Amino acid sequence: MRRKGNHLLTATQLKNAKPKAKEYKLFDGDSLYCHISPIGNKNWRVRYKHLGKESAISLGQYPAVSLADARKKRDEIKQQVASGKNPVTVKEDKKRELIEKTENTFGAVSLKWFEEKRRNWSPATIRKYSASLKNDIEPWIASRPISELTNRDYVTVINRAKRDGYSAADTVRKICLQIQKYAKSQDRITVVFPLIDTVTTVNVTHRAATKDPDTLADILRKIDGYAGRGPVGKALQLAPHLFVRPGELVGMRWSDICLESKQWIFKVPKKKHSIDLIVPLSEPVIVMLKEIRLLTGNGIYVFPNERDSKRHIVTASLNAALKQSGVDPSIQTPHGFRSTAQSMIHEKLGIGRHITEAQLGHVPDKNLGRAYDRAEYLPERREMMSRWSGYLYGLRSPAEVIQLDEHRKKKA
Repeated sequence: MRRKGNHLLTATQLKNAKPKAKEYKLFDGDSLYCHISPIGNKNWRVRYKHLGKESAISLGQYPAVSLADARKKRDEIKQQVASGKNPVTVKEDKKRELIEKTENTFGAVSLKWFEEKRRNWSPATIRKYSASLKNDIEPWIASRPISELTNRDYVTVINRAKRDGYSAADTVRKICLQIQKYAKSQDRITVVFPLIDTVTTVNVTHRAATKDPDTLADILRKIDGYAGRGPVGKALQLAPHLFVRPGELVGMRWSDICLESKQWIFKVPKKKHSIDLIVPLSEPVIVMLKEIRLLTGNGIYVFPNERDSKRHIVTASLNAALKQSGVDPSIQTPHGFRSTAQSMIHEKLGIGRHITEAQLGHVPDKNLGRAYDRAEYLPERREMMSRWSGYLYGLRSPAEVIQLDEHRKKKA
């Protein structure tokens, strides 16, 4: 009999072992053996006793698990048994921990968060968050367990994004915070790092909006000087009249516009649903749309991307165009036209705020429980949009608004 610990097998024996009609075993010592099946599979196994019961556990298949590797695993099994552990239970625990670790990485959690939340986002938000995750966040922390990430880890990721501007960094901050909150709701983490003051220099000037008539008049004239430069210029020219969100304006589709009924109807995503918003079209807006239709009417979008007509222009191009026209971003931005209209329609035209709120698609807090009525105050909104366009034309050029009024009287 060979002494305990003497190895009976060699690498050559294992390599040359052939399958037989019936399964058989090649023993190595200390309860380790290689089980060879009739089809030639060579599986390592080791016998052990736990609580007086003899069992066997698989260590993997040869040659993926070499003879040396099998002996190391055999020794680990013997140590587990000596410490009172059941090797099968230890193996199952390790497998479960590996699965949990894989499912609890930041990348896995962020994917679940993204897929669950995207149904409530606009296409522009989906693209923005997807790009931020892909380019600014996941390359650094996607493979790490979210429960092991620290405040320092998140701050480091945010600081990296500052190289692309503070807006990009703030987007990263918001995403990291939202994913943490989602992970906590799923019992994957116990602490949420608030990430306060990580992007302290962010200034909300991207929604700057003038309330001064003279300043607005100057802005309108500068926009007119830029308006001949393709779809972006045309969109910029319409922005003050329609005062919708930039993402809604650039995504305007011809199929949503009815020039005969003088309205544009499109869906606006909300937190738990979407609403249909009706935008009445004034005479000046209809004139501009008819001009644009001659250029882009055969496509999907009113303002198509000049390189790919199946896509529309992006909101960033509006911001850039307004700046290139000579307008200071700290005074006015495309999104700011919403606030400009909201204030000046009330102050200069004497129209109630409830009318502008309905046109902006806002539902007052006290009415959150009821459904949004897209036709609410619609006659008043039609008159408001017409008067607002007239006011804008009057600011830009008093002579033009007189001609417009004469044109209306002739039609009447």
